[in-house]
Amino acid sequence: MIEVIIQETMGKADYGWLQSKFSFSFGEYFNPDRMNFGPLRVFNDDTIQPEKGFGLHPHKEMEIVTIVLEGLARHGDSAGDVHFIHAGEIQRISSGTGIEHFNYNASPIYPMRLLQIWLMPNQKGLSPSWEQRKFETDQMRNCLLPVVSGSDKENSLHIHQDTTFYMSVLDANQSLSYEAKIGRRTYFYLIDGEVVLDHNFTLRSGDAAQITDIDLLTIQANQDSKLLIIDLP
Repeated sequence: MIEVIIQETMGKADYGWLQSKFSFSFGEYFNPDRMNFGPLRVFNDDTIQPEKGFGLHPHKEMEIVTIVLEGLARHGDSAGDVHFIHAGEIQRISSGTGIEHFNYNASPIYPMRLLQIWLMPNQKGLSPSWEQRKFETDQMRNCLLPVVSGSDKENSLHIHQDTTFYMSVLDANQSLSYEAKIGRRTYFYLIDGEVVLDHNFTLRSGDAAQITDIDLLTIQANQDSKLLIIDLP
């Protein structure tokens, strides 16, 4: 089953300094039918204006994945650690027993776009930890590259959940297939471009799909596209 979720039906917020699109209930947006998809609890597509961002705030018992799509993020925590996340880099935080952190657009000129993704962990009481890594466009061109995984796939970031994130940059008129497993969930998000899923469902930039009970998913790019697939229990 493929349930397409067009971006016009997602939650939205515009605070001037921040434009957000919510796949699931978040903040002031509440939809009882859009609370989570398995352990996937938050999936936000954020655009943050220059030198603006999220001040110091707490998290506990959540796996947080940040994918910077455009711009430069300045990230830090209450321990005094400050570092930067460049476009093309992905950060994984395990908040575990508790952290406080902040995240700002480091540029004085350009907006920053990022994906903020939260998953409920498969273990509680973990010590907080984080890591980040750069993934080159050529690594994911016309293929599915595992970038975050609970099964320690080679060169991917480790997450405390039975999940794998795959990214792809698909050239126009190219296609690929994703082998899903019966009994598992697949969350598909089109970051940019236009694709056709399973020869039948057209998605455009910002659209998503919740997929269940399919063992093979075909993805055809109508134009140059960038996508994220999350395999979930």
